[in-house]
Amino acid sequence: MQVREHVALAPCCTLGVGGPARFFLEALDEPTVVGALDWAKARGVPLRALGGGSNLVVADAGIDALVVKIGLRGITTREADGAVELTAAAGEPWDAVVAFAVAHGWAGLECLSGIPGLVGAPPIQNVGAYGQARSTRRPAGSSRSPGTTAASPTATAASRASSPDGI
Repeated sequence: MQVREHVALAPCCTLGVGGPARFFLEALDEPTVVGALDWAKARGVPLRALGGGSNLVVADAGIDALVVKIGLRGITTREADGAVELTAAAGEPWDAVVAFAVAHGWAGLECLSGIPGLVGAPPIQNVGAYGQARSTRRPAGSSRSPGTTAASPTATAASRASSPDGI
């Protein structure tokens, strides 16, 4: 795990503005996310999770924290009770997941095409358009439903550990 210092965050945001992260790490797997949490806790440094940067404005002064860019990738599917359960890692681009579902002929996410960001964002902020939302794609009593996505549990925990201070 290589934590870098004073990394510019502007290139990580769609608006292209903002200062540096005091500490920065790109996490490509769950053990790195867990390691980042441990690293930050051991040093008393706040941790901030960074996804695709599409809904993010970083202060020019930067972030005095460990910023973990979530880069976990992968899509898996399984059939259950005549439906398909699609699970995508938190760092998977949202629109790529929608395109994957559409290419396989699975209905339910097609109205959410073209929305920027990563799959890990909806547990923190919803994804929605044209009267459909990711949060409404689950049947009652189910944590996941056919055609929906689920973020990596570890990445979701890291996202919840972050706060709005500066990002």
